[in-house]
Amino acid sequence: MQYWVFFIGGVGGDGFANLLEHGTNITPVDRKLKWRLRRQYYPGEKVAFTNAIYLNPPFEGKIGGAESVILNKTSASNLDLIEPTEYYRYLVDRKINTVITAHSWKYNFHINQSKYKNCFEEHQHKIWLYSLDTQRIIDDFCVKNSHLKSVQLGTFQIVAKQQFARYKSPLYGTPDLNYDTFIDIDLVWDSWDYLNNILSEIGIDLDRKYYEEYLDISHRRKKLP
Repeated sequence: MQYWVFFIGGVGGDGFANLLEHGTNITPVDRKLKWRLRRQYYPGEKVAFTNAIYLNPPFEGKIGGAESVILNKTSASNLDLIEPTEYYRYLVDRKINTVITAHSWKYNFHINQSKYKNCFEEHQHKIWLYSLDTQRIIDDFCVKNSHLKSVQLGTFQIVAKQQFARYKSPLYGTPDLNYDTFIDIDLVWDSWDYLNNILSEIGIDLDRKYYEEYLDISHRRKKLP
């Protein structure tokens, strides 16, 4: 099974996917089992994770997201740029469990016209990771993407607030990709039982020690009053 974690930037999807990679029956898509932390300091004890690379150069971003701008400006024929790595294809061919991160915005555009569509969607389980704390999403996105001009000018913050106000949770106006599982990241941070019950239902075996380590690394552990 390939577990695809879809999310809006700022929700915490890269870190959550990194946690799932530590499942005893999960193999990282790039063979590297580690905590994928960005080597950068963020104010307020903020921590940012990166995603495992599952696409060949020149395109190594996530399918469906803002990283895909190079593809959105090209013709459909150039969608061949979206090419899964050899090891990713190896895992899919042998039905070895792995985790993939993606955004939903341009997913259908990229996947439906890709010659690797069957590889991407074979034994695919779609997870929508969301948060009801929209202000936290905006704040985290801005801290970790302070280099973006729209963040610096404050236009991103305005548009994001309008978007969240206009659409209902948990999709917030993003395309509905017929998700198999919905997970509230805020509840994940609050309760091991909540997460463990869901993972057990979808076939992921995660040792609690990695959950506890993830909370400490990401600074998401609840502080007692």
